[in-house]
Amino acid sequence: MTEILSANSRLIPIDALKIVVPLGIGLASAAYLAVKMASNSYDKSIPNVPIRKGDSTHDKELYENHNEFLLRCEEKYGPIFTVKALNWNITVISGPMAREVFINESFSPLEALDALTGVQTFGRAILKSNTDDVNRPILHDLVRDTVTRDLLLFTPRIVEQLERVVDEKLGYCEGKAVEKPIKIFEDMIAYAMANIIMGPEVAQHRTVIDSLIQSNRTKYGILNPLHKHVKVLTDAAGPVIEERRRQEAVAYENGVEWDRPLDVMQKLLDNSEKYGFVDLEDICGHLMLMVLASIHSTTERSTNLVYYLAYFPEYHEPLFQEQQEVLGQISAEREDLRQKKLQSGEFKSAEEFVGIELDPAHDRDLSAAA
Repeated sequence: MTEILSANSRLIPIDALKIVVPLGIGLASAAYLAVKMASNSYDKSIPNVPIRKGDSTHDKELYENHNEFLLRCEEKYGPIFTVKALNWNITVISGPMAREVFINESFSPLEALDALTGVQTFGRAILKSNTDDVNRPILHDLVRDTVTRDLLLFTPRIVEQLERVVDEKLGYCEGKAVEKPIKIFEDMIAYAMANIIMGPEVAQHRTVIDSLIQSNRTKYGILNPLHKHVKVLTDAAGPVIEERRRQEAVAYENGVEWDRPLDVMQKLLDNSEKYGFVDLEDICGHLMLMVLASIHSTTERSTNLVYYLAYFPEYHEPLFQEQQEVLGQISAEREDLRQKKLQSGEFKSAEEFVGIELDPAHDRDLSAAA
């Protein structure tokens, strides 16, 4: 596993590496994610790869075959080295240390992105609040508070949307040629993310799905094109929110607890004062940034995955068997839990499990654990 990192000078700070780009996703993506360093401590021992005679940077060698070039450098200079490309001094991390970049909280993809592209300024242009905190982007807190904490509950809905789109686009088949698989993945992921971020009522509008997909193809310009996509979300969300408020009021009048919708939009509405939102348009602006942070990267990587699967058919069976083993283990654990509940007297018969969380019909679902 080889990753690409960018340094702020010829010397790389030891403790402030921010972001990696998986090798093989293409130079466009690599250029899009560069690092913003924040330390004055530099390690002078990291080797700089010499530039090929006749070149002023390593750009040409990267464009010719970046996989071959970086792997050759790794073999010659070791797991950590620096190249000059994309108007940056980029430090490449490979081997066991590559994983550290993903799991260490010191690394920030948002800071990395902004260092090269200024994307945070671009994104903040569609917000009416939370535009001043450069050191702690609001998006980080929103994802943590509204998605990460409820991921176990969101996962079944995500899987349901993924499977639904696959069934609609491909159906059950032994094999089918798909000219542009990225189109299918765009629909799959846009529907899944819209369902948990905007809610199922808003996600049912095809105009919303198209807008989410198109927003990920946004180009920088004098006029920020994200505004029109925010308006699409706002127009679709308005009637849904009004209906939810009506239902909540009726429940309150009847003295019963309202069955609060489980989606990010509702969480932001419930905590609008906490986050300082100005109005619905402002909330939808924040939701749009969450979409931008999720759909593009997932779509691209999923598409790359199917190309790799097509190119290496010898891995189909081992990967499939691995999935079967995981699902089989979870099924066994669920059955063991059911037996313990029956033995303890908590449940009188196996039929009582039907329709609840331990329903055997869901033993092999693609749960968060799976």
